[in-house]
Amino acid sequence: MGIIGKNVILDRQNFDVNQRRLWLAIARDEFPHVRVVCWVLRVNIPEIERRLRLRTNHPTIDNPQLALSLLDKFCAMWQDPSTREGFSSIENLPPVPVEMMRGEAGRQYFRAVVERAGAASSGSGSRSGTPGSSSSSSSSSSTKGGGSPLTISSGSTFAGRTYGGGTRSSISSGASYGSGYGGYRSTPGYVVKGLGFPYGYWPLYYGAGYRGDDEQYGPHSNSSRPGGALSAASFSPPSSGNTTSASPPHYSLEGDAASIGNTSVGVLSALVNNCSAVIITPSTPLTDDATYPPSTNITLLPLPNPSYVDSFYRASSFALYSYYSDKVDTNSNTTTNFTVPQPTPVLISPAERNETFEACVNNTIALTLPIDEGATSWGMRRAGGPRKSWESLVVVLLVMGGGRKVVVGVALTAVVVLMLGS
Repeated sequence: MGIIGKNVILDRQNFDVNQRRLWLAIARDEFPHVRVVCWVLRVNIPEIERRLRLRTNHPTIDNPQLALSLLDKFCAMWQDPSTREGFSSIENLPPVPVEMMRGEAGRQYFRAVVERAGAASSGSGSRSGTPGSSSSSSSSSSTKGGGSPLTISSGSTFAGRTYGGGTRSSISSGASYGSGYGGYRSTPGYVVKGLGFPYGYWPLYYGAGYRGDDEQYGPHSNSSRPGGALSAASFSPPSSGNTTSASPPHYSLEGDAASIGNTSVGVLSALVNNCSAVIITPSTPLTDDATYPPSTNITLLPLPNPSYVDSFYRASSFALYSYYSDKVDTNSNTTTNFTVPQPTPVLISPAERNETFEACVNNTIALTLPIDEGATSWGMRRAGGPRKSWESLVVVLLVMGGGRKVVVGVALTAVVVLMLGS
């Protein structure tokens, strides 16, 4: 076929589930290993109305009054897309000036968008299949999770175990390592050995033998971990109110590199944007001996120690540490078999805690972390195993989104359609 190895962009309104189902079915049935990415183009209503009044050359809509009436119709029928429909990911594109939709400028804009989607499917902790490697499972920060657990396919790491089905509403599991597994655990306790992955991610690694981990999730630098090798970053509340200093840090994060992210993407970006967090040390990789690269100042980025965990998320695959003196040893994480030598971090007076900031941090992490779904109510499931080289197609639905009751609306102007080589 002529489209093998290319990215296909479908440019149409796609305003409801039924409109989108046809194209998702074609992608699923004809190309079972492709990723289907949904872009939502959002423009405010007054700007849309302005464009419609100015557009006089539409082949079938020959007057502005008809165009405006169709705008009302489409807004009334609009249904927000969801990963439960079968999309690998959904991205809301910001408003773009009309000039950027034309000629070479438009081609360059959408080429960059397509390349970004392609990068998300093949590199730096991206995921497209079942848990087992940093490039083998599709996850999203926009899904609510749920569905029936799926089985990791043969030939993949942890083949035969199940994954998916955990819900975002249950993503926070408290300070005990090994918590958050729900129905994935058949016996009481916090042992993580041999369990499936409710959210598609491996639990954090604290060394051989810790809570039953016989090194199956290690070492720390294992790049086959979903989302990439383990990393950490530290941050503090903004320096105001009862917070007297941004350094040493009040908090740190540990998790796969893709989930932690940076100031542009991932949890760090969300904490900066939502909570005005002050980043003390950006994402830093952990080495095989549970330390950092030699240049790292461990006063500004304490080494991970389960005794200082404030909360685990996503079935113990992501952790928030806090360094207030009244929280030390208040969690139930045993130090048995945790033999990595750890310097005591600088502890902070509880009087400096900003509870509003802490609530924002917990809520933001819970809403931002990417998770895998199980089999969805639409009867679709993600295909297991790596994609073959000739199955590099990315099917993209351009969805024009909005409604008069919300701030964003639907741009009825056409966009450039590109067929790009992968």
